[in-house]
Amino acid sequence: MGGEYVLGAHALFGVLTLLSAIWLLVELVEPTKSRISRARTISLALTLFAWITYLVGGYYYVTYYPASKSIILAGPWTWAHKIVMETKEHIFFAGLLTATVMPLIVWAYGDKMIEDKGLRRSTLILFGLLVLGALVLDMMGALISTGVRIGLMG
Repeated sequence: MGGEYVLGAHALFGVLTLLSAIWLLVELVEPTKSRISRARTISLALTLFAWITYLVGGYYYVTYYPASKSIILAGPWTWAHKIVMETKEHIFFAGLLTATVMPLIVWAYGDKMIEDKGLRRSTLILFGLLVLGALVLDMMGALISTGVRIGLMG
């Protein structure tokens, strides 16, 4: 499988993670028993998508990214790797940890969120940060890809 397919799969599962996080937020804004039930399922899907994103992205990074990195570093947008990629790697791990903990929170405390507004608010803030982080990571991926294209243009 070529690098473009691996990179496409990485982006696809990243978007599925983002959409799952948004859906989870919507379910928990005004939770009911049925919304908590859906949130539990969604949180598992979100975690699965996040880990697939990580594994596919890791495969791409080890197998195909060295060539892209060389192109970026030879071009005018060296910061696309030196700053953006290096930062993206670290932000992603915080998001992966958050995505991994999400099902534990929803399964353990979901029913309590119906009545406990403080618990619900803090959970929504945490999950909202995951959504924001995923959007930032998506933007960073676009900058890195643009760095490769600009490097290819000379």
